[in-house]
Amino acid sequence: MKKILVTGGSGEIGRNTIPFLRKEGYDIAANFEDDIWDTERLTGRMKGEDVVIHLAAIPHPHMAGSKDYWLLNYEGTKTVFECAKRAAVKKFVFPSSGCVYGFWGNHAKPDKFPISEENYKPSIEEGLTIYGATKIACEEYLKEESEKAGIRTIALRLENVGTGVWRENIKDMYKGTCKLYHFFASVSSENYHQMLKLVIERDLDGFFEVFNVGDEYVHPSIDVQQMIRRYWPEVPNYTKGNEALYSIEKAKKLLGYKPGKPNIDIHRRIYQYSRRRLFKLAKLITGK
Repeated sequence: MKKILVTGGSGEIGRNTIPFLRKEGYDIAANFEDDIWDTERLTGRMKGEDVVIHLAAIPHPHMAGSKDYWLLNYEGTKTVFECAKRAAVKKFVFPSSGCVYGFWGNHAKPDKFPISEENYKPSIEEGLTIYGATKIACEEYLKEESEKAGIRTIALRLENVGTGVWRENIKDMYKGTCKLYHFFASVSSENYHQMLKLVIERDLDGFFEVFNVGDEYVHPSIDVQQMIRRYWPEVPNYTKGNEALYSIEKAKKLLGYKPGKPNIDIHRRIYQYSRRRLFKLAKLITGK
């Protein structure tokens, strides 16, 4: 079984990742007190590890200033990768983001639906967040350096891991007063775990690959085709029914990714339970 070192294990995705890997029987090195700038110590801890999963980063577009993003997200990634190179690690997994497409702030420019890994990525001048820009810069750095280092690197463009929610206000979308920010890009914990295990266990031909990671379908209460007709009638559409607008075809083809379908019955029961609670609350307030 492979040995794995995880940076940033105390973050939201780290807390989702480490218990799963341990449950799968992987030998996990995840010291929450690790300092990624202590390169001598970090390199020593990486020696003998098969995989490094680098999660240490500022995880959101609006949590810090520009310099902090470039320091931790970009320079930090370079530093950790250099440690992995010196330690002769075989594989490096980097969590990128759908924000590279301009998702956050409504600056995405879809070439087609579903949005593939080759979709246009806007510049900072076109509204791309600094967070998104650092993710693009990290991807470009890793693509350039991975073969030189002899490390197989995989970047995973993740969105809304394990939340099962979308940030958009659905009512406002249907009224036409706002657009989609994240294009229903979301991945359940189960599908994220499946993808993570695939990238750990399978070796691809090249030294660098990037994958969208998402669920295949969105909640049935959302009419995906209506959204496309309303907001992007000019964009070529290859989705059907309630397929997500975030393409996972590359992961399915190269890795054998088979995302599970959402449990509609669970969603329905949650909705019915919420309605009952709301009716009870309304009765208490109004007396009716």
